[in-house]
Amino acid sequence: MAQEAKEANQAVALFAEAHPATLVQHNARQLTDEARRHIDAAELAFWISTPQQHATHGAINPLAEAADEIATTVTAGDERPTSQAVHAACEATAWWVGAFATIRHRGVHHQALTPISSGITLAALRAATQAVAVGIAGRILAPAARTLDSETVHRAYCRAITEGIVREPALPALIEDLQELRLADLVTLYTPWRGQYTKYAAGTGAGQVE
Repeated sequence: MAQEAKEANQAVALFAEAHPATLVQHNARQLTDEARRHIDAAELAFWISTPQQHATHGAINPLAEAADEIATTVTAGDERPTSQAVHAACEATAWWVGAFATIRHRGVHHQALTPISSGITLAALRAATQAVAVGIAGRILAPAARTLDSETVHRAYCRAITEGIVREPALPALIEDLQELRLADLVTLYTPWRGQYTKYAAGTGAGQVE
């Protein structure tokens, strides 16, 4: 994937802001067995393992800070295994958004299914990263909140839900900024909101608000 991005058209505006190899950079953190159990309970093991298998190394992903901001907001600096799992899942989110962004210029518009002709900024990708990270954090915390008698975990889950509600009004505009089908699906499928499971006008996927 990184090699494909390197061979991409140099006119792609995004690559003037960030080298494609940095967008698929990911340094996985070491997780305790208990933290991994929380990830498995949320059925998100693939979310963590895929970046570990396919990431580049040695650079800083320009989307990583945006993902970490969400993890820190949700966990409020707590260090327990649930919080470690949230941080790991949010860090992986930066890779997923970055990986899809590196091939965006070869994709199609989420409604028209026509080739993408407009550029995208890092600012839009950071917003997408945070939107997805909020949803992923909630997915990690939901089973933990159901099974653990922990006020700290319950508060973290409530913060994830609240953060999603606050960000929801901006999602339709964000989808239009992203434009590309795979990026639009990534945001709409992993971010709980009213339009999460509705269909595109073309009938090809989920995500358009009624």
